[in-house]
Amino acid sequence: MNKSFTIHDLPADERPRERLVKLGEQALSAQELLQLILGRGAAGESVTVTAQKFMMTNYFFAEELVEKEFGIEFPKKDCGKEIMAVYVDIYGNEFREIFKVK
Repeated sequence: MNKSFTIHDLPADERPRERLVKLGEQALSAQELLQLILGRGAAGESVTVTAQKFMMTNYFFAEELVEKEFGIEFPKKDCGKEIMAVYVDIYGNEFREIFKVK
């Protein structure tokens, strides 16, 4: 059975939590910050793998959505069974919506 790479496989001074304490959040990558927020991986995988899957890969601004008549296409191979859209306004208010992949 293949062992998934985990945070504990890293030298102590390269682990996200230790780097956060020593260097501050500015020194961490977006993926490292997400690993800290998630805390643990999905069933059967490390937080490193889960965070990589969870990273936002596509984003659009309101003007782009209007131009596209609110239609956005993704390659189906890049999607799971559902897609979550998170709408954020300039004040930081969020609204989340989940769509089933057809």
